[in-house]
Amino acid sequence: MRNPVSWRIALRVLAFFMAFQGVQLPIPSNAPAPLQLVKEIVEPQVAHAYQINRVLRGVCQMGTADEVKVVDLELDSNCNGVTAEAGDNLLGSPVTYLDVNKTLLLITRSINDTDHRIADVMGLVDDNKTLLLARITSGTVLNVEYMVVEFKAGVTVLSGTTTINEGATTKNITLPQAVTLSKTFPVLSSRTFAATGGGNISSSNDERCLFTADVTTTTNLQIKRSETGNSYNTDVYYQVVAFDSTDTDINVQKGSITIDNTVGTGESTDNNTVVTVLAPAKFTAVDATKSFLVTNLSPAAAVAGNDAYYGTDAVITNGSTLTFTRNTATSSVTMLWYLVELKNATFAQHGRASFTGTSPGTVPTVTQVNLKRSFMTLSTSGAATGTTGSDELFVRGQLSTGSGVTNVNLTRETAQTTNVNVAYDVMQLPPLNLKTPTTGTEVLQVGDTYAITWDYADDVKSDSIK
Repeated sequence: MRNPVSWRIALRVLAFFMAFQGVQLPIPSNAPAPLQLVKEIVEPQVAHAYQINRVLRGVCQMGTADEVKVVDLELDSNCNGVTAEAGDNLLGSPVTYLDVNKTLLLITRSINDTDHRIADVMGLVDDNKTLLLARITSGTVLNVEYMVVEFKAGVTVLSGTTTINEGATTKNITLPQAVTLSKTFPVLSSRTFAATGGGNISSSNDERCLFTADVTTTTNLQIKRSETGNSYNTDVYYQVVAFDSTDTDINVQKGSITIDNTVGTGESTDNNTVVTVLAPAKFTAVDATKSFLVTNLSPAAAVAGNDAYYGTDAVITNGSTLTFTRNTATSSVTMLWYLVELKNATFAQHGRASFTGTSPGTVPTVTQVNLKRSFMTLSTSGAATGTTGSDELFVRGQLSTGSGVTNVNLTRETAQTTNVNVAYDVMQLPPLNLKTPTTGTEVLQVGDTYAITWDYADDVKSDSIK
């Protein structure tokens, strides 16, 4: 008599080696349960795509006496200290708190001040209902727009706070878990303990307060500036957004450009104000309607705080061209860029606005998007030649509903005599993603019952599929 135990062992061994070689097991959906179990255990699994849960947005004003502001997303989302006003609760009813390990915070600010102790703000996710905004010194009103991007599945946000010593240009952070470089990008915000007086004027030393963020290995984040200075200790809040390693819907490419009239390794052209990066030589072409840029920059020490020398906007001109522009061809600036392509039902739109006032004369618009699943990224250039008034580049941005369109609201605190140029990418993420079936190779027969499952965003949780 054949030994049934030996037969089962042999079957599992065979299945394991087939799976190890990447072979889909030829086990139909109506096979006996033990065979289905073998298939599920040892066959290579297709990763589930990432899924957005929700995007929460608002604005918080830090007054002339405020070094720290708490944004309570449940009770005081506009941070005015009056709780439970209409619209204050962004967490829904019943309240659903944030998953902090899947939440990314994006902030932009505007202020009429050039002192980095007052103008630089660090924004962090403090807990599952609270954002914290912190600067070193008060004295001038600072307005901060925030977008809280919470994912439901397929993404881990590795975040933390560190301090860059006044004598250091570089800080390496060991990440708590390994990431996949082609599926990861970083975001920074910071506040600087910059001194004033004694030749150490903050607005003349912007380069000491600006950092690049580079995920150099699967376990290392490098934060870097070009110049140190006495008392320029800086607190940095970092967020490393890591998509699941096997998610085929995401691809991240990165590069570095230095605008200096010399065509560098990562550049296609460089005329000292405009750099282009072209595919396929410098990156793999993308679908521009599904892609956005995340950038950070570090001016050369010789910039000496002149905004026109280092303010740089980054544009996805098309799927094969990235364009980086500054105002004035003096000294140099280095920008690190991350080109994030989401290959599923994502919808990306891009634009560039120029204005001299506090906002564009005509509000820029994009094709209407669902604000509960949409966010945007910004980069700015401009300012007058030789100016050290960095407030010219401090533009805050937010999305709002217009008449059949979505408004891209851009604001700075003071009007200027020269343009500020703002490049923006608006992203709408899909409402749901199919979990099973996943491969398209499932074998079904008439009469079979098959479970179809999916992840979904918060705004469609009450919808039905018929």
